[in-house]
Amino acid sequence: MDSKQPLIGTTLTQPVHHSLRTRRDRLSPCIRATASLFLFLFLTLLCTTYFSLFPTSHHPHPRDLKNHDYDRFVWHKDILEDWDPNSEHRLIAFGDIHGMVASLKELLKLLDYNPRLDTILLVGDLAAKHPSIQASLDTIRYCRESKVEGVRGNHDEYIIIWRNWMETHRVKFVDSDTMLTYQSDNHANLESDFWLQTSEPPKELKKKLPNGMDWGTQHFEIARRLPKIDFHWLLERSLTIYVAPLRTYFAHAGMLPWVPPNELKEEDTAAREVVSLLQLKENKESFTLLEMRGLKKGRRPSKDGNKGKPWYKYWNKTMQQCKETSSGVSNKHGQWCERPDYVVYGHWAGKGLKIKPWSIGLDSGCVYGRQLSALVFGKPPPSATKKHKHQLLEKPIPAQINNYNATIFQLDCREP
Repeated sequence: MDSKQPLIGTTLTQPVHHSLRTRRDRLSPCIRATASLFLFLFLTLLCTTYFSLFPTSHHPHPRDLKNHDYDRFVWHKDILEDWDPNSEHRLIAFGDIHGMVASLKELLKLLDYNPRLDTILLVGDLAAKHPSIQASLDTIRYCRESKVEGVRGNHDEYIIIWRNWMETHRVKFVDSDTMLTYQSDNHANLESDFWLQTSEPPKELKKKLPNGMDWGTQHFEIARRLPKIDFHWLLERSLTIYVAPLRTYFAHAGMLPWVPPNELKEEDTAAREVVSLLQLKENKESFTLLEMRGLKKGRRPSKDGNKGKPWYKYWNKTMQQCKETSSGVSNKHGQWCERPDYVVYGHWAGKGLKIKPWSIGLDSGCVYGRQLSALVFGKPPPSATKKHKHQLLEKPIPAQINNYNATIFQLDCREP
């Protein structure tokens, strides 16, 4: 502490008597120590109070820190809480679309999709990868107009980050009339902004680009041309969705399960508080839900599926252990999980359709000319059954989640 600065509780007047000054000098170290301790405790209390009242929306992966101001996501959503999976109200979940809106419409037609009865749920990545920017724009618009449910994918995330970045900085480059017009028009986009039409970013923004993202890419162009109403709809897609009757989470890349007892020390297991999957620290990181493929040592998610083991193998092994604990088959470690849950995901086209006891991967590479996969719960209309037999090129595949029967239908896609 600077000796020239007054201590808390001391006076600024000079002492009159030498004897008093000597006494004050003798007490100064004690006062200093007391003041320092008081300041430390005050700051600790202040920080604790702040983070209790204003918690962060997520704990970003280190690579996401610079983009945290631009992602602005909805964390979680529950849907169909009172739904009967055996009813005529069907839930139809699709793998990654990536601008293949024509294939999406075709498969819905073959399934006799009824918008008054059925619910569509997409596992993310509606746009990008398709060579046509317009195809991505059309896909997002169709999904909004059809009122589909869905989670955010990593490519949707890149588009959202760019658009939020553009809207943050455009005030420096457009006049007030243009800003007012944009604010009043739900179908406006940023296509006419001259500063976004250059081959390079403005000089003053070169060091302020979103982390790891390049100027003028496909995600950039989709973000620039996306009508405001469609952007806001995309922005509202949550990172996770839970369907309670199925005990199933939907997340683009996947999720991590509880830490199994064999990975915990005995004292940690005994004192462990069982929390929901959404409260696990890894599932509070957007990187896990949007980018994960591999799982490295220490439960560290990796974007590279060749690093570590596939996350879904770890998920299925752990959920099977959880089932044995919940059913009483094996409970020597006590209660360490709530109950086994399922997860449906996309993202990993390289693995294709992946059906496991506690997970289903639906990204089967439609944009690469392979298949578009749909996981269907509920009773199909009689007319749809005939169409499945005669028009779908892939044989329907049976599946089961939480003792409810489902069917996976695949449509061959034409590579764009």
